Amino acid sequence: FDVIRYSPEDSINALLRYYDDATITARGGMDRAVLKWLACAVHAVNDDIIKECVSLLIKLTMRLVGSHSSDYGLLLDDSLLAMEILYGVDDKLCHVDLVGNQNFTQDQVDLYSALIELFALKWQSEVRGGDLFEALGENEERPLSRPVWHRPFCRLLQTGLARDSKMVASAANRNSDLLMKALFAANKRWAAFKLIVAIAKSNETINDSDSDELNQETQSLLESWQEHLHEEEAIELEADIYATFKWLPKELMRMLECWNEDE
Repeated sequence: FDVIRYSPEDSINALLRYYDDATITARGGMDRAVLKWLACAVHAVNDDIIKECVSLLIKLTMRLVGSHSSDYGLLLDDSLLAMEILYGVDDKLCHVDLVGNQNFTQDQVDLYSALIELFALKWQSEVRGGDLFEALGENEERPLSRPVWHRPFCRLLQTGLARDSKMVASAANRNSDLLMKALFAANKRWAAFKLIVAIAKSNETINDSDSDELNQETQSLLESWQEHLHEEEAIELEADIYATFKWLPKELMRMLECWNEDE
């Protein structure tokens, strides 16, 4: 922008006024165009409007990734755009004073959480014929093929954990069961493991023993174990199960409970 002597602030202010109208509905094509312009222009705006600009960026990005389009190609395109924007937003926010503004942290958590959900649930792990992919491991005899989302997501994950691991862990916490399942997909294993480790290091509980319910399998096992115990022992066992339940994903508990059955 400096080279062409153009300031994007007038156009950004116009967009901020336009989207400030609460009645504006989602418009996929226009939202994508605005996002691409904001992602480019955000690095040239003054700090006095950066907060509003970033807030709009996150709002529009959440619209795209939250739509869960049935068209996988469109979903993937929107995901890649969202990751590029979030990566750029994180870089910009490093140089802006947002102390005391918790809305930005919460907005980032929401967006990271939406992307982690897409990663674990929607993005395809296999590289199919015709898909874009990158070859890794140039020194290996048989390099691994990675899906097109792999590099931007891993880059976003690494920078996010380096800058604010607690925020990323909070987003991952919401998807702990999905991440456990993602461990069994070869192209998702590394990122899923990193996110699960971040959850463990955050020292935050995963489930609320007062409001969340045990898996049906765990509940059935607990009841069967209690049948052969004295009342006091049964109460202690239930307390132990719920103490474990607060710190472990439900999916991990279900897997651990099946170990004896597989022997």
